[in-house]
Amino acid sequence: MTDEQVENADVLLEAIQERIPPEENFKLTRERDVLLAENIGKELTFENENDIITLRLYLVKNRLYALGVRFPKSITDTRSARSFLNGLELLDN
Repeated sequence: MTDEQVENADVLLEAIQERIPPEENFKLTRERDVLLAENIGKELTFENENDIITLRLYLVKNRLYALGVRFPKSITDTRSARSFLNGLELLDN
């Protein structure tokens, strides 16, 4: 990691994003900024022919938290996946 990546959270998240694309012909289809108790993060959604993977990355002080779900595209109701991702809570910030 470069000094700029370590000192700038946005640059660090971008560098991490470039290194985590899943295999099996997944393509990044959606990216959005997210927050976890005022800590910045990114939500990345990757898709291939059959599956969807949604990852959330959060920077909290000097730690990176990653949470993800993978589910078949045939599932049209994604509320349980969204609930799982929204369930992450910091107990001691």
